[in-house]
Amino acid sequence: QNGIKDTLNFWRQYSDDVLTTGVYDNEDDYNNLTIREYNGIKIAFLNYTDVMNSEAKKESYNIRMLKEKQVLSEIKKAKKKADFVIVLPHWGIEYEHEPSDKQTELAVKMANAGADAIIGCHPHVVQPLNTIKTNDGREVPCFYSLGNFTSNMFWFKCQLQGMAELTIVKKKGVTSLSGYAFTPLVNHMNSNDTKFTTYLLKDYTDELAKSHYMNFRTWNGIVSVKRLWNLWKSINSNE
Repeated sequence: QNGIKDTLNFWRQYSDDVLTTGVYDNEDDYNNLTIREYNGIKIAFLNYTDVMNSEAKKESYNIRMLKEKQVLSEIKKAKKKADFVIVLPHWGIEYEHEPSDKQTELAVKMANAGADAIIGCHPHVVQPLNTIKTNDGREVPCFYSLGNFTSNMFWFKCQLQGMAELTIVKKKGVTSLSGYAFTPLVNHMNSNDTKFTTYLLKDYTDELAKSHYMNFRTWNGIVSVKRLWNLWKSINSNE
């Protein structure tokens, strides 16, 4: 609980620029769905986790767990209060590039409940972007996993990350998703593992790749621009 309070107190200093959701230090915040307004568009952010690394003592309101009944109910509630609903599940199997059956089945249910976009994390590696066709005719992008963004995990596949991009518009009172994209990123560690930088893969060079820390630890796999692009294409073969 102290860790939760300290983390939230830190990020609240930057509340104008950084949104926190899915973790709470009081019951009122837990019971109020996180909705922010941007340029006249109300967006709900619903964050849940399927797993935790610790069973440390906590209050029932501290963490929003990925419980299907609750998730679907809250998506429907958010849909009535917001113009656009983004669900952010912490789910999936670590180091697996393919989403599990549990992920794909729940993603369809979330989309049909009213989610307008799904952006996942947890596996530490990139999983694909798929489009879900809902029963009411909507197209919902599901980014199953963005990867780590920045980390010191010493596996080649953990060096590739993804950035989800959504273009949300509101015309004549109707809000819709006019476009979305999945952009590859690279987690770069310098040669002595003391500095971490995230690059767009399109800007990453062979010269930078040669200085990647993993290229000095050959048992973990060589990092190269070509190899990163090949991995990205193999994951997102539908692009």
